[in-house]
Amino acid sequence: MSSDSVILREINFLKKIFITPLFYLLHKNFIFGYIFKNYIKVFHYFYKKKFTFLVPMSLNYSFYSAFLMKTYEINDAYLIKKYLKPNFKPIIIGGGIGFIASLAQSIVKKKVPIFEIDSRIISILKKNLKVNNIKSVIYQSLFFLNKRPKINRVYLSRNFITTSIYSYPQKNNAKYRNVNLSNSVVSIKSLSKEHKCAYDTLIIDAEGYEYDVITDIKNSNIKHIFFELHTSIIGKKRTDKLLRSLKINKFNLVDSFFNSYYYSRNK
Repeated sequence: MSSDSVILREINFLKKIFITPLFYLLHKNFIFGYIFKNYIKVFHYFYKKKFTFLVPMSLNYSFYSAFLMKTYEINDAYLIKKYLKPNFKPIIIGGGIGFIASLAQSIVKKKVPIFEIDSRIISILKKNLKVNNIKSVIYQSLFFLNKRPKINRVYLSRNFITTSIYSYPQKNNAKYRNVNLSNSVVSIKSLSKEHKCAYDTLIIDAEGYEYDVITDIKNSNIKHIFFELHTSIIGKKRTDKLLRSLKINKFNLVDSFFNSYYYSRNK
């Protein structure tokens, strides 16, 4: 078993014992969520400056607790604020409401490409980036490094946070919608050519798509990867393959927080 696998196993064990109670008390608290959804409705965050984010009002109450308690994407935010440097050239995979993209752009001070496949969140994403004066280019597409993805379908959950290419609905489940992505793909080669930029950093929160991107990392110029690992979505075998791919391509684990990780490539 690799050292990374051991670390992941230990973190998962500690999470169950110590973190789960806090998670439901602060991060997914129905009462806090009710307060936010009915009385606050806008997510404010302070990092170097005040950020303001509109939030979709279609989620269950418990999901809004994270916005009130400032624990929304706390795992990604911790690593981005600590390790992302101004000279990094990031690509955001999984734009969401624009929170992580806004933090990243405020650090690197350059235009950031953002990939988001959920068409229903695009309008809010654009508004949030505009309100916060974030320089970016949004792609409603799948991103890939070397191999064009074979995936051409995604099931859009009513909850944008859980939309995934690996979530398959039960028959007649109205919570999901089938969307064709066969013509919506962008390679890092074409992206670099379009923006005249040698991108070297990936920031991934894509509910399982981290597997497809990271296992395709060979022969790329990527030096830094920040990602959420969704083992519950992709499964143990894919998780092990993802970790092996990082090791084979000389990426080392620098730090982790909850289920988010920062890997840096050996020079």
